[in-house]
Amino acid sequence: ARRRYDNRGVFYKQNDAYFLRSITYVIAETVVLLPVSLVETIIMTSIVFWTAEVIPYDAPDAAQTFLTFVVIVFILNVSYGAFMRFFGVIARSAAIGQVLSGISIAFCILFGGFIITSNNIPAWFIWIYWLVPFSWAFRSAILTVFTSEGWDDEQQEVALSLFNIQRSVNGSDRPNLLIWL
Repeated sequence: ARRRYDNRGVFYKQNDAYFLRSITYVIAETVVLLPVSLVETIIMTSIVFWTAEVIPYDAPDAAQTFLTFVVIVFILNVSYGAFMRFFGVIARSAAIGQVLSGISIAFCILFGGFIITSNNIPAWFIWIYWLVPFSWAFRSAILTVFTSEGWDDEQQEVALSLFNIQRSVNGSDRPNLLIWL
């Protein structure tokens, strides 16, 4: 939020002089930030995934699971980056933008299914669970990891039940489709 606020004067000056349109600036900034986000994601997920041994190293689908995990974290990284830039744009000052960013991140983590699982969220707040991008990424990561061939069926069921995540929809045993929902 701070960097966005600091760059606001430059953007206003260039926009007022008709050097660029707002959409051009947003697209250019996004394209520039994508490679940086990809490098960050690959470094972070490589360290976390393999050091924590999220799935057994000798699992037959370890590489596929890792790559799916990287894609999920990359999408989450880009979406939250855009979300934080939004607060930098709408805030009147950098301090307000940082406070709004912190509160929104805490809110997203709280209702994302990690701290409070979906079955423990009160009925009048469940809409927040479905609105928060973290809950979608968290559910996708759990399905990716715990439907791997590195775990037997009993371990998979126990792990998925801990987070109140269903393995399939309508009785079909197609968890790979659920990863992207």
